[in-house]
Amino acid sequence: MGLLDTEYSMSEADIFHGHRRIYSMDSYKKDFKQAGLHILEVGGYWLKPLSNQQIQNHWNLDIIQAFMKLGEQYPEIAADIYIIAKP
Repeated sequence: MGLLDTEYSMSEADIFHGHRRIYSMDSYKKDFKQAGLHILEVGGYWLKPLSNQQIQNHWNLDIIQAFMKLGEQYPEIAADIYIIAKP
């Protein structure tokens, strides 16, 4: 969309909300492993192809729920990712 320099650049909203970094699934896993944690599960949710304003203006709840499920099916490209780990 050309809004940010790279996929790892933070937006004004990221900075406002206190975000410190943008992860890919690989970089996220790497940090967990470097911390000595054993990864039990990885996943994602919320495939987000549009800006918040575009979604708010044009999507209904059914579309939002569909894109949440797509993020679960494709965690490598999901907007939000998670890891469950143990020491």
